[in-house]
Amino acid sequence: PTSFVRHPAFRLLLLALLIGGLWLTGYLTGLHENLTSERLRELIAAAGVFGILVFVALFVVGQIAQIPGMVFIAASVFAWGWWEGAIISTFAATVAVTVNLGLVRKVGGDLRGTRKKYLRALLARLHSSPLTTMMIARLVFITSPPLTVVLGLSGVRYRDHALASLIGMAPLSFAYAYAFAFGLERFGLS
Repeated sequence: PTSFVRHPAFRLLLLALLIGGLWLTGYLTGLHENLTSERLRELIAAAGVFGILVFVALFVVGQIAQIPGMVFIAASVFAWGWWEGAIISTFAATVAVTVNLGLVRKVGGDLRGTRKKYLRALLARLHSSPLTTMMIARLVFITSPPLTVVLGLSGVRYRDHALASLIGMAPLSFAYAYAFAFGLERFGLS
């Protein structure tokens, strides 16, 4: 029984069921509809001095529940303005994807020991230049939960992942925050 539980296919199935279950829970409870930028702004404001901690916690839960990171970047602009919002959302996004990576790795395991040649080849490329590869991936896909799943299963080091995510997500976080702020100002919504 123990070897079956440690089998990569079983762990991947368990991970898929966990992610699907979390998504389904969010869908059935209406979390995906109620967790809007405006609602996040209200929650952050109601938390007072603990607003940043509430924001980070909600971002973590949102990442695990597969809610797009754009919702949280927009909410940070609503709550703190574009400059501070960009800084806070970049930090919160880094925490969120790193916690999500840990959860994926705990449930799904590490595929580096796989017998599949194509997976070993892909993982070897990732591990030959992990920081650069992950920075580029985060620059392109920012907080994408599927990217976090892949990186979690790849066995990359937490420190490398967190640093690459912070550096890789920062440019788009700032660009999106500025774009949201510009749009809010342009349409008189700020």
